[in-house]
Amino acid sequence: ATKKEVSQNEEFELNQLEDRLTEQQRNLTTHFVYLMQKEHAYQASVRSLVTWSNFAWVYYHMGRLAEAQAYLDKVENICKKPSNPFRYRMECPEIDCEEGWALLKCGGKNYERAKACFEKALEVDPENPEFSAGYAISAYRLDGFKVATKGYRQFSLLPLRQAVRLNPDNGYIKVLLALKLQDNGQEAEGEKYLEEALANMSSQTYVFRYATPFQIKNKQKNWIWIECMST
Repeated sequence: ATKKEVSQNEEFELNQLEDRLTEQQRNLTTHFVYLMQKEHAYQASVRSLVTWSNFAWVYYHMGRLAEAQAYLDKVENICKKPSNPFRYRMECPEIDCEEGWALLKCGGKNYERAKACFEKALEVDPENPEFSAGYAISAYRLDGFKVATKGYRQFSLLPLRQAVRLNPDNGYIKVLLALKLQDNGQEAEGEKYLEEALANMSSQTYVFRYATPFQIKNKQKNWIWIECMST
């Protein structure tokens, strides 16, 4: 590729990152309003640190230095806690969790790093439902990403079980657990979780998007097939 083509590709990737970050910031704004109502304004700001840092990085590499500095200032203001020795960094499990979610959105090469972020957060709070869900999802995706890697041992089954225990209403995780159980030859147990996910209307989209053809029983005990798209 020529230098011009490389430059154009880099610009395209940065624009894509900006779009993703803008969407993430919209989601964070909604969450921020919720936490403000619950009188957790500082927690909301801490969760924004990862997104603000990413914006600063993207705008710096796009040459938009004023915007990069504006986001750096946001980061610095939050990091000014008396007990925090760093100017642009803070150690807390919520930030590790947010970084994990951000990495999960950036493709398979980042799944290992995402898993490590959730793992670090769980060391502080092992029973946290969100940390557990993030770890299980990153483990499941990592299993799929490395399925052809020689010597790789899949490990997502136990994290998925733990995540379902801590998030009993999360249909998405139940679908992933059902698929992993099917992979391990435990179809009967997998059917149970798939049926539970189907019973929740908000979860049915996940079933149809992620499940491979999976045989389940309906309420009349008749066998039905759900033809679904694989990942």
